[in-house]
Amino acid sequence: MVYHVKDIPQQSFRKPAIFVFIVAWLVLAAGVFIADAILLTGLGYSFLSYTALVTALPAALIAWHEYGKMRRNAPNIGHTFYTLTEGGLLIEHGPQRDAAFICWSHVAWVSRAGKSVHLQLSTGRGISCLLPDQTEERICQFEDFASEHAGTKVPQAALTPPPAEVMRGTPLQFSATAEQRREQADTVELLQHPGIGIRRFVFMLLWAGVFAWAAYEARYLTILLALGMMLWQIRNLNFPGGSTEKLRHTEPRQCYTAAGQLLIVNSLGWSLYRKPQVTALYNLQHGTCICLQDNLPFMIDLGQNIPPHLQAPQQVMPRHPQGNVLYALLAGIVALGAWCFSHSDTWHLHCILEGKGDIKAHTLALLDLPQNTAIESIHAEPLRADTNILYHSGAMPYAAYLQLTTAEGNSRLYFFNQEADLVSPATGEPGEPASDCDTEPAPCPEEI
Repeated sequence: MVYHVKDIPQQSFRKPAIFVFIVAWLVLAAGVFIADAILLTGLGYSFLSYTALVTALPAALIAWHEYGKMRRNAPNIGHTFYTLTEGGLLIEHGPQRDAAFICWSHVAWVSRAGKSVHLQLSTGRGISCLLPDQTEERICQFEDFASEHAGTKVPQAALTPPPAEVMRGTPLQFSATAEQRREQADTVELLQHPGIGIRRFVFMLLWAGVFAWAAYEARYLTILLALGMMLWQIRNLNFPGGSTEKLRHTEPRQCYTAAGQLLIVNSLGWSLYRKPQVTALYNLQHGTCICLQDNLPFMIDLGQNIPPHLQAPQQVMPRHPQGNVLYALLAGIVALGAWCFSHSDTWHLHCILEGKGDIKAHTLALLDLPQNTAIESIHAEPLRADTNILYHSGAMPYAAYLQLTTAEGNSRLYFFNQEADLVSPATGEPGEPASDCDTEPAPCPEEI
């Protein structure tokens, strides 16, 4: 079966862009409410709703980026021929009639969205076949045929061979060792997503701010979450190409360069570029990266003679933060978090109850009183024996009390919950926390 796709109308790009906008907005808006639930920020519902509405702006930017990318790729998608055979899918596209063949045995599964059929490959990559000018019946035939043949073992005789006139001479080799696969994945990520390292570094710093805030508020779950996200960003910065699961499917390949063309052959199939335009060469540690137009990089082994039509000026790979510098920065962030925790209400109240350090200084910091406040006596105790302010365990809403008597003889009683927050003596809710009292011992929770 042969499908000829002519020029793709603009509305074919608008629907996917709108879908991307809706999904991105829902994810970002849900993230606002989830973050509020995890971080326990206590923000009002109205403020969270306005914040969720504001997330429509970055969602629109994401959708506009996808829309622009689809429009830029339109010349390569228009006038495309899809030929479905018993051996695989042959795609011919672009003004130069470039071609690619994908064997059915390497297609994991097939799905459909609107007037496009998506083929997910065993390598983790995906191919979307846009069929905007085809009838519903023809698109269903495409999907059914691809679904029926996906993952099936194909005999050699059923495969579509690459052009014989290009398969001449000694091909350039790519051995696909573990080091080469990792280096290739990192290179592809850095070249196809400019500035990805800087963006990830910025996200790491944002999580560092969350970590410092959570340490000051003694929110242990948020501390662990922020620490885990920072470690994840460090891993992505050190290995931009992703996990070994993403890399292990890369196959060895041969690159034929006869007649000024480029034919890349591996066990998955083959790709033919009739007039390849090379924009840059990158000499890496384990191979040479040849970057075609539109940032399509591929690697070959070191020490091979590259033909003239694949030559280009050598360039340096984009730099990004990585290495032990990131772990040194993480150590500094952890030290900052420890300093913030030492100024938290939880730590101040814990030290007061345990009699550690300068009790007066901890009391003044906990109650936010001037440093020159004259204090005659400080008496603090947990209201139950199992109360541990440091671990946020104990009686609720009353976990501990503090009775402060100033030099003028004024005595005030403060109640705290297990989060070391001041609470109202009448209701146990955050509110007017202190009450004037005599110098008698504080009442038990049952008497309040």
